[in-house]
Amino acid sequence: MLKSFYSKLKEFSISNSLKALFLNENSIIGNNVLFSELEKLLVEADVSIHLVPHIIRQIKKGNNTFESVKEDLKGSIMEILNVVKHDTPLSQALFDNIKPPEKHHSVIICGVNGSGKSTTIAKISNLLKLNQHSIIVAAADTFRAAATEQLERMLLKTGIVHEDIFISSSNCDPASVCYKGFEATIDRNYDIFIADTAGRLPTNIDLARQLEKIAKTINKLKDTAPSEVILVVDGTSGQNVLSQVAAFNDIVKISGLIITKLDNRAKGGTIISIINKHKIPVVGICNGEDINAIQKFDAKEFVDNMI
Repeated sequence: MLKSFYSKLKEFSISNSLKALFLNENSIIGNNVLFSELEKLLVEADVSIHLVPHIIRQIKKGNNTFESVKEDLKGSIMEILNVVKHDTPLSQALFDNIKPPEKHHSVIICGVNGSGKSTTIAKISNLLKLNQHSIIVAAADTFRAAATEQLERMLLKTGIVHEDIFISSSNCDPASVCYKGFEATIDRNYDIFIADTAGRLPTNIDLARQLEKIAKTINKLKDTAPSEVILVVDGTSGQNVLSQVAAFNDIVKISGLIITKLDNRAKGGTIISIINKHKIPVVGICNGEDINAIQKFDAKEFVDNMI
């Protein structure tokens, strides 16, 4: 049985270390040294150093007993996470089996190489198929050698047939492949279209133009396209993720995130930092290579296990 990210997160619970700052649960934090230690705990949990002082100020407003600090810490983080609504149409289709509000829901998936983008697309496709959603995938990553072939193999294992996978060859314009795939989605009256894109750093001018072109190209077929643009980010990358999100968001408006590699090394603070800075919802989280290792992001469950 797969171990969920939340149960793994509990093993690193900040409250375990927080409790050690007190002689017992009735002890009172009465000096800045202990708040400094709490600040270190948050930074070690991958919370941005720019966000930590704000959280500490919120906690200092309350009573400084163990339980009070713990609950105030939870409340401060929940306030940050609840700024955005995490139930996007894709999230609902994946985890609540709710069809998107309109047919031909189009999703562009982007991310840097090594973020787990291809594996994530396979996980998404598998879950959508299990939920009886009809989907077409355009494998348009022509930058990485054999990327399209790798994705095709993974997709076929999920039960998607060849006819529902549009492959971009090395000398083919990725936007053209996405156009054909989305056109087929409309013609066949399918539920969801997914476009894979090249995994390069967004500072690469060619990638920027390619992403823009893909978005504009499918928009020609439907004026609401793309319905969603999802950025896949590596949850173990720490604060580097913040700059990635900013760079991609400058190219195409990112509407949701999927956080990957939330294994034993990831402590969760990156999620808090991204939402605080960019106000982008988390569509899903992944914690392993298994095709089923993807789950819904639940802010309360996240906080309850992290703190």
